[in-house]
Amino acid sequence: MRIIILLAFLCLPFLSEAQIYKSYDKAGNVVFSDTPSKSAKKIELNDPQTYKSDEQKKSSMLEKPQEKKVKKEISYKPYSTFEIAQPANEQTLRPSEKGLGIVTISLLIEPKLQGNDQVIYYLDGMKAIGPTTSTTVELSNINRGTHNLQVEIVRGTGKQTQVIKTSNAITIYMHRPIISRNDEIAAIQPFTPDKPIKPTNTFKPLKPAGPLQPLQPAKALKPTS
Repeated sequence: MRIIILLAFLCLPFLSEAQIYKSYDKAGNVVFSDTPSKSAKKIELNDPQTYKSDEQKKSSMLEKPQEKKVKKEISYKPYSTFEIAQPANEQTLRPSEKGLGIVTISLLIEPKLQGNDQVIYYLDGMKAIGPTTSTTVELSNINRGTHNLQVEIVRGTGKQTQVIKTSNAITIYMHRPIISRNDEIAAIQPFTPDKPIKPTNTFKPLKPAGPLQPLQPAKALKPTS
């Protein structure tokens, strides 16, 4: 009977996918079968444990090609519209409530910035702000006179940065009021009329001098020996 039970358990890994039933024959021996009977009980089998030697593990690793991590590439669409919406070309900018020499720049981009794309703002050919994802910025302390504005869309960072699109350059005229030196002094010290000066001393009239006496002729000098 022990041999029958042992053989049954040795066959269990091969029958793991089939259903096993346990029953007893007329002699009281344990019988394992894949066919159910009235007195048979279903046996729940666990997954068979397997063991691999170090050599088997190495061979399996060599057989399986190493999977390379592939970065998901972003599908970029071309920018159909990219321009400076504000200020307008050849617009004269005057002092506002924010102060002197301030200009607000707004962009019109279609489609919107994609992936890691950013924009750089240029004033008179020099980088003013960026890279940034903001499509509305404010420049300050701009001197009076004529200036040029231009914007670029860039992609990547460092040496891998590439210019994707460049807007048309526009011209603006910055107006700042001219204050003269007299206006500055007047603004600092308000004008007040001068008060009349009161005399501090009283002068008495001079008495007329007496008649002049006639000059007497000088005496002749005696010769010396």
